[in-house]
Amino acid sequence: SPTELEILAMIGRAQSVPSIASSRGISNKTVRNHLAKIYRKLELHGRTEAVLWAARMGLTRS
Repeated sequence: SPTELEILAMIGRAQSVPSIASSRGISNKTVRNHLAKIYRKLELHGRTEAVLWAARMGLTRS
């Protein structure tokens, strides 16, 4: 989803869960739920793999 893509890009830019939650006006739990969905959809095993995936896809650029 567009929201998941934006959250993935923010993770790729080394933003923390609280920072993402604050900037999007959502709770930390909601961010973590989005991350869990992202990991499942992309078959990733955590934040490090998500950051690497985002970098490969060019999502880490501002």
